[in-house]
Amino acid sequence: MARLDLGFIGERDPASAPGSKARKALLDELEACAIEVIGGRVKAALSEVISNALGEAVTLETSEDDPQTLIFTYLASDDRPSLSAHVRSPRIRRALRSPAGRTT
Repeated sequence: MARLDLGFIGERDPASAPGSKARKALLDELEACAIEVIGGRVKAALSEVISNALGEAVTLETSEDDPQTLIFTYLASDDRPSLSAHVRSPRIRRALRSPAGRTT
C-alpha cells in the first residue's frame, strides 16, 4: 500500500511539506491512517482469503509492537493445503507455533 492509496498526494504528500513540523505532522497522520486501514479492511480481506485457501476460519492479530504488522499463526500439519498456491508475497512471513506455544 502506497501513501498515494491513502490520499497523501500533492499538498498532503509528506515529501512536499514546506517544513519539518509540517512533514512530521503529515507523517504522523499517514502512520495513523495506515494503522487504521491495515487493522481494518486489509486485515478483514486477508483473513477471508487465507480462510478460503485453507478451508477453515483463521484469525489475524495485529502486532502489539507494530500495529502496521499482521500476525498469522497456525499449527503445522501435513494434511493442510499449502498457502503458497494462493498467497505470493515476499513480505509475508509465516509464524509456526507448536501446541506448547513455541514459535519455530
